[in-house]
Amino acid sequence: MPKLPDIKIKRVDNRPTNKEFLKVNQDWYELTYPDGSKSVPFQYDAIKRWINDAAVILAYSDSGDIYLRSCVRPPMSYIDVELVNMWELAAGLIDPGETPIEAAARECKEELGFDVPISEFRALGDYILPSAGMSAERLYLFCVMVDPQKGNVPLLDGSPLEKFGEVIAIPNKEVRELIRNGYIKDAKTEIAIRRFFDTVAVF
Repeated sequence: MPKLPDIKIKRVDNRPTNKEFLKVNQDWYELTYPDGSKSVPFQYDAIKRWINDAAVILAYSDSGDIYLRSCVRPPMSYIDVELVNMWELAAGLIDPGETPIEAAARECKEELGFDVPISEFRALGDYILPSAGMSAERLYLFCVMVDPQKGNVPLLDGSPLEKFGEVIAIPNKEVRELIRNGYIKDAKTEIAIRRFFDTVAVF
């Protein structure tokens, strides 16, 4: 695997923000069981994001390469600073008014540099719930064949997290090995790759 970009992270302070990206809802619930009995009321904390869902893009070439990009994930600094920067599939939030497939096409252009018509994208099954015990986020998985000769510099979204990010093409056999040996830590990336190999890949 190519070396990840040498991007380091430092937690600076807890200054207030103008707009919360995540909000913790502390709601109370009551369950009704099959026998008609009810649970005692209980509190359950859940995370709500101002945009809840995201599209995930597995871009591949006809030669069998799969495209990954480096991603900075600040929460990982709480447990392992070595995991702050990881190789993942491209992904991004679904903007208000967008369909999942429209978001996939936009993010493919922004994060990977490939401008591909929506008609070329194929869903990899139904959405997945990456952390249903904590968030109602849905991830919509797509794959699309791209032409390496038509790739451009990714547009990016202006976020500090995407600056100096790199895009790499990895042979499918190597990707399989990365999954088997546990090198790929990002769950959405592993699930999308496994679905791709199970239902789409012809190489």
